[in-house]
Amino acid sequence: IATDAATLLVLSQAIDAAEAISLTAKTHRPILITGASGTGKELLADAIYKCALAHKRIQPKFETIHVAGMNADLINDEIFGHIKGAYTSADQPRAGKIEAADGGVLFIDEVGDLPREAQLRLLRFLQDQRFSRNGDNKSKEAHVQIIAATWHDLGDDVKKGSFRLDLLHRLRALHLELPSLNHRMGFEWEVLDRMLQRHDHPAERRVRTTFRTAVMYHAWEGNLRELNFALREAMSNAGQSELQVEDLPASVRSSYATLS
Repeated sequence: IATDAATLLVLSQAIDAAEAISLTAKTHRPILITGASGTGKELLADAIYKCALAHKRIQPKFETIHVAGMNADLINDEIFGHIKGAYTSADQPRAGKIEAADGGVLFIDEVGDLPREAQLRLLRFLQDQRFSRNGDNKSKEAHVQIIAATWHDLGDDVKKGSFRLDLLHRLRALHLELPSLNHRMGFEWEVLDRMLQRHDHPAERRVRTTFRTAVMYHAWEGNLRELNFALREAMSNAGQSELQVEDLPASVRSSYATLS
């Protein structure tokens, strides 16, 4: 849901990207989604998948790997899998996310945290859609639409030497950048109302204008995620009454207090 021009443009680009997905092509164009934490990158990836699925561009497969906090060995195993005996505890073969997503979508969250070895293996897969399980000398083919997301400035990461320039060029074939919430003009109306509906807030129950004003002027460093938690707290505090400034978390009330 969007009312501002920047987000509407991103959503339009996302729809075009979903409708253009073709896993029968020899190479597949990856999609890179960037934006600050909490802006809805995984939600957008899921929406692209559902749109492509509705247009019968892919199979009903959506695999996710959250890279942040994982060590290099675990990341490689999660993405590429392993054969029996690949390492000490590998008593059974295991398919990785790429293999599981064959014909569908693999969403790589926080791709900026990928270790260099995994970056190289991912780059090779993007080039020819072939991969090898850990410990296997034979390669396999899989047709997968890669959607990657990160809050990192990957250009800066390239300069620091922590991210490969060739992988960045490959991932940036289609780049969607979600704006921060405080850059989305008018979100305190349609977006706010839709989020309240998702929390079962009755449409007839009033939301005071001052409540919307307080929401509009808060910095929202946590973006949609922070707003979601704030609305939950406000609804809990309000009970069956109308939503007003006093129901919002202290941090939001403090932002509002500076306006007077």
